[in-house]
Parts: sequence; structure tokens; C-alpha cells
Amino acid sequence: MTTSKKSTYGLGSIDPRGDKVRLRVPDGRGGTRTLGTFATREEAESVQRGYAHLRRTGEVVDGVVFAKYGEGWLDRRELAGVKSIDRDRNRWLTHVATAPFAGWPVDSIGRRDLRAWIDELSLKLRKGTKRRISPQTVRHCVNLVRGCLAEAVEDELLTKNPALGLTSKRAPASNRWTYLLVEEQQRLRTADVIPEMERLAIEFALGTGLRQGEHWPLKLRDVNVRADSPRVIVRGKDPKGHNPGGTKSGKIRVVPLFGIALAAARRVLELLPVFCKKNPGGLMFPTARGYQRREGKPPRGWRS
Repeated sequence: MTTSKKSTYGLGSIDPRGDKVRLRVPDGRGGTRTLGTFATREEAESVQRGYAHLRRTGEVVDGVVFAKYGEGWLDRRELAGVKSIDRDRNRWLTHVATAPFAGWPVDSIGRRDLRAWIDELSLKLRKGTKRRISPQTVRHCVNLVRGCLAEAVEDELLTKNPALGLTSKRAPASNRWTYLLVEEQQRLRTADVIPEMERLAIEFALGTGLRQGEHWPLKLRDVNVRADSPRVIVRGKDPKGHNPGGTKSGKIRVVPLFGIALAAARRVLELLPVFCKKNPGGLMFPTARGYQRREGKPPRGWRS
């Protein structure tokens, strides 16, 4: 019988105890407790494997449960003033709290478990669609788990963070977006089949780099096409919930207007009174009936 000590991360340790061996497991408070003393190492290892299985299936929970700890961690982030906390909570509830290890003790989660979850998450479909969730969503979820486990290390629930350095894999080529080459942009700008107002919206987007959520809510009062200081003021989301969109950070930023974007903006202002006779919201790029365009929805007629 060997007397060397064997340790398994998250599963405790088997060490000599006279002519027998002792199995010690985490106690959920940063220490360990004895689960039993056995005549042979094989017997101790068998019990260790069985105990690990019970912990993973949730039949035995002898530590701080990951999902429960994560809820407290999110609460602390909110108190610290994290602005993206609503999105973080939504991602946690949808993708992290449903992970296989969500009900496990924090100290039982290993790197292999996290890698398997990331692979599964990368193939997950959006609710009610046949499209996978975006690679950006996967990255956000991985970052949440990494941050939560980093806090667990600070709270002495873990000796090391199993998610440290772990990244999401690149999505398959069929699920990655790309960009338009200069030649493709030019063909799009000169396509007669696209109505002029829609082509002007394209040119404005190409020239300013505004996100769709910043582009469609843009107000006429925030667009200055005068020669002295042509610019666009991009505002945050309306605190009352009107005109959704705006900058991700919620902070105002100024985008200079020049080139094709400036020319497009000036032409839009010429055509707007005829294109949209009623524009109660004072929008720069309204629909023909004066409504704000819906984010993610292509303009009418684009599908054909």
C-alpha cells in the first residue's frame, strides 16, 4: 500500500492514516472535513468518485452553490454602480443560471466543466428561432462566470479561478458577420433599385459609423450641417423610455460630419419635407409615415 498523498482539485484528498487511508472533502467554508477512513486506497477512491457524482447531481451540496453566490455577486455589482447590470442579469438568468454546474458548489466547478458549457452555449439557438446566439453574447456570459469566480477567490471559497484565461471559441464561419468592401459599398450607393432616401441612410451610416440603435432615433435638432462645425450629437436612451436606442454607455458623444455622410445629411434635409409630411418626433430618418424605424428590421422593400 502506497503512503503518498493524492489530491484532486475540488474533490478533496486521500492521505495516509496509519495503515489505512483517510478521505477528506471540502466543507464549503474553505476548509475540509473527514468523510471516512478506509482499508485501501481503491476503496477510498471509489467513495470519492461516488461522492463527487452526488455533488454534481445536486443530491449532496456541502458548499456555497454557484447560482446562489452569483445572485449575490450581481447584487454587489449593482450597488457598485455597474450600468450594464440589467443586461448582465438577463444574460445570467438565460444562459448562466441554466448551465449544468449552476447548482453545484462553487469549489466543485472545474475548467473542463466550463469548457463543455462554452461549447454547448456556442451552439445554443435563440428562443423561437433557428439562429444561434451571437458570439458576443457567449463572450459576455463567459466574462460573467469568470468575474463571479474571481470574486469567489477573493472570498476564499476557491484557491484559484478555473475560468482564468478561458475564452469562447470563434463561431463557425457561417455564423460570423463580415463587412462591405469599398467596391461593394459603391455598388450599394449607386443601386437605382434602392429608393434615394434609403440610399442616403446607407451613405450616412457608412460615413458616420453610427450603430442602428443610434441612427434611427436621431433627431433633426442633433444634426448640424452648417459649414462652420458640421457634426452629429448622439444621445443616450431617453430616461422615460421614449425613443429607445442611443449610445450603449448612455453618455452623449459628438461625431463629426464630413464626406459622404455630410452630403447625404444635406440631401436628406432637402427631401424630408416631401418624403415625410408629418414628422412629430422630429426624426432625421423617419419612415414615410413619420414613425421611428424599428431596430433590426430592414426598411420596407429591402427584402425584395
